[in-house]
Amino acid sequence: MHLTVSETNELEQPTLIKPGVVSVYYELPAKYLEFFNHEPELDSSQFLINLIDSTIHSNASSISASCLSFVDDVCLVTETILRQAIHQRIKSILFFNNMDRALLDLKYEPEDLFQQFQQILENINTIITTYGDDNNHINDFIIDPTKNAVIFGSTPHGWAFTIKQFADIYASKYGIEKDKLMEQLWGDHFFSPMTKKWSTIPEKGSGRGFCQFVLNPISQLFKAIMDSRKDEFIKLFEELNIELQDELSKDGILPLKLVMKKWLPVDDILLTTMVIHLPSPVVAQKYRTELLYAGPHDDDVFLSIQSCDSNGPLMIYISKIIPTLNKSHYYAFGRVFSGVVKSNEHVRILGPNYVPGTREDLYIKNIQLIVVLMGQSIQQIDDLSCGNICCLIGIHRYLVRTGTITTSEHAQSICVSSRVADFSEKVS
Repeated sequence: MHLTVSETNELEQPTLIKPGVVSVYYELPAKYLEFFNHEPELDSSQFLINLIDSTIHSNASSISASCLSFVDDVCLVTETILRQAIHQRIKSILFFNNMDRALLDLKYEPEDLFQQFQQILENINTIITTYGDDNNHINDFIIDPTKNAVIFGSTPHGWAFTIKQFADIYASKYGIEKDKLMEQLWGDHFFSPMTKKWSTIPEKGSGRGFCQFVLNPISQLFKAIMDSRKDEFIKLFEELNIELQDELSKDGILPLKLVMKKWLPVDDILLTTMVIHLPSPVVAQKYRTELLYAGPHDDDVFLSIQSCDSNGPLMIYISKIIPTLNKSHYYAFGRVFSGVVKSNEHVRILGPNYVPGTREDLYIKNIQLIVVLMGQSIQQIDDLSCGNICCLIGIHRYLVRTGTITTSEHAQSICVSSRVADFSEKVS
C-alpha cells in the first residue's frame, strides 16, 4: 500500500448514506502464518482491511452490484448477493451468527444445531457450483469449515470461533496432528471415547467430532453458567485454559457474555479469517479482470489492472456518489484498480454511456481532493496506489452514479455486468 497524508488531515465529518466504510489495520499473529498459503509471496504479517457495509434489502440490488464490482470478497447475506458474488468471482466467508439464541432460547441440542449448519452450508455450496462459470476454479470458491472459511458465533455477545480454535486446543492438549484433527471436527467423523478411535460411521457410544469436541463444551458452559453451577464451569474453564477473575462473582447472562468474549473474541476471529481465507487485490485481480474491464484483453490497461500495477495507467471504478449531511460535499466513492491517483491530477471521466472513440459521456477534468473514509470520519491524502479504496472530490457532477476514472486516452470502462440485475428477479 502506498499512501501519503497531506497537511490538512481533518475535513467535515460526514453522515454517510450507503455504503459505510471502515479501514482496519491488522497484524496477523505468527501462529496463523502457516495457514496463509494462497499468497506464497507474502513478506509481511501486516494487513489493511477495507470493510464496506452496503445495507441489503429488496430494492438495493443495484447498490450491492456496484459495490461487488470493486470488492474481492464478501460475508454472505442473501442468496441474491451470493449469486452476484459467484458471477463476479468473489470469494466468500460464511458466518453462522446468533448462536446464543439457538442455545439459550431455542434450546437446540448439538446434533440438531450441526444438522442446521450442514443443511445451510450444502445449499450455499450447491448454488456456488451451479452458478460458477467454467473459468471459475470452482473448488477454490467452495466454502469449507475445515479450511477456515466458516465462522460460528454471536456478534451481539461478542464471541466467535472457527474449527481451528478447537483444533489448536485439542492438538496442544493431546499431542494430536492439528491438520488431521481439523478434518475430523466437521462432517461425518465420529469418535469413540471407549476405543479412542475415529470412524466415518457412527458406532455405539461414539459421537460426531464437531458435536463432541466443539458444540458440547460450549453448550455445557452455557448451561453451567446460566444455572450458576460454579464448580462445574470452573472445571470447564480449566480444561479449556480460560483464565477468569471478576467474571466468577456474577450470575446470569452477563458473566456468560464476559466469559465467551474473553475466550473467543469475535474481532480477532473475524479479522484473522478474512486475512487467511480471502485474497488480496493483487491475487484477486488476476482472475477477475476479464469480467471487469470492457476493453481488449491484451492492451496495456487490461494487463495493468490484472497485475495491480501501480506503475500502470490510472484506472478507478466509481460505484456511488455519497453526500455529506448538509450536502456541501459530494464524494465519488471508488476503488483504484491500476496506477496511483493524485490530487489535482488531470483525468478522463468515463460515464456509464461512454462509447470508445467518441466524446459521448466523456469529461476531462481535475481531481480536486482525495479522501479516505474511516466510518464517520475522513482523512485527506495526496495520493493513493492501486488496491485501495477512496473518495474523490470535484468530479461528482460529471457522474450520475457510477463511472470510470482514467489517465489513459484509449482505456475503456470498468463496468458492472448486465447479468447481475437478473439475479434479484430469480429469488423469491
